[in-house]
Amino acid sequence: MPIRNYFDNINLLRGFAAISVVIYHFIDVIKWNEFPSSGALLWFRAGWMAVDLFFVISGFVVGLAIYFDINSTDKSPIKSYRKKFFINRFVRIIPLYFLTNLVVLIFINPNLIFDHLLKNIFLHIFFLQNFFPEYRGILNGVTWSLVPELQFYAILLFFSPWLLRVRIYYLIAIFVATAWIARYGITMMFPHEDSSLWIATTNILGVMDEFGIGFILARIYLTPWGLKLFRPTIFNQIFWLFLALVIGYICQSMYWNISDYYANVYPFVFYKTLLAFSFGLVVLFFCTLKITGFLKQALYPLYYLGTISYGIYLWHMPILSSINRVLGVPPIYELAILLLITIFIASISWFFFEKPIIAKYRKP
Repeated sequence: MPIRNYFDNINLLRGFAAISVVIYHFIDVIKWNEFPSSGALLWFRAGWMAVDLFFVISGFVVGLAIYFDINSTDKSPIKSYRKKFFINRFVRIIPLYFLTNLVVLIFINPNLIFDHLLKNIFLHIFFLQNFFPEYRGILNGVTWSLVPELQFYAILLFFSPWLLRVRIYYLIAIFVATAWIARYGITMMFPHEDSSLWIATTNILGVMDEFGIGFILARIYLTPWGLKLFRPTIFNQIFWLFLALVIGYICQSMYWNISDYYANVYPFVFYKTLLAFSFGLVVLFFCTLKITGFLKQALYPLYYLGTISYGIYLWHMPILSSINRVLGVPPIYELAILLLITIFIASISWFFFEKPIIAKYRKP
């Protein structure tokens, strides 16, 4: 049986992805045209891609967790894992999701109390808001990404015993083909309509390849030859990083050289698969890193950002909505304030709300 390993370097990726989303939304909301459009900082102008990175990470981490949960008991392993999986995912995702939505409803946009409140509540409780464009981002806009996340968990809840047995190349065909067919069908229904096309892909079928590549990476780790690929050797680290950078550069060139991403069928259908493959290699690279000693201590703030990344992700939009009402503040200072307040609130949220709930209800 493969060794159960906690890849704590994944928290470095989570922290970076969360901060990337914050900066991207800030640039987009205030229309910060002076923000650099070249060099390494160009990443933050396309920071929406960090959500795709989150999807790949989620598929990988949850895929590993399910395998070891199923194989950790001899007594009704399928029934036991499903109960544990449901409870663990529920206590991690739902409480903060409800809390941040409630804060937005009361303090940020109380007008919603008098605007189809019951329908809004119903859609958000059952994670159906992505099916209704007018409700998708009406509360806390970033919660759209939790809809495909929960939908993917539902698939794993029922089909993971089979998904953990089927041959890997079948998985690749299923996950990738499903996403390609879904995105191609969407282009037929909403031709050249940017917002409609994007919203239509925010349900699980439109991003199945991204979760799937993460899950496939977990399956690869569970194979005898997969352990060799994850081994923390210099060759593995250089090779996976080089390959990730090459594919990432191709992705960047494709995206920025397409005048209208949504009006081109083939980039819209195939681009996210290539992006997810690049992110899968990045995840693999970080899994092969062996960071210890002084360097790990120096990187502790980044590991910590990964620990509270879910809070950073859910809290930053309400905070941005609040501080953006203050006029006359230079963008760089406003961004600094946004980051500081978001990290502070996310820390409080983690220590006094999320962590106690997890400690009390999560199955070990």
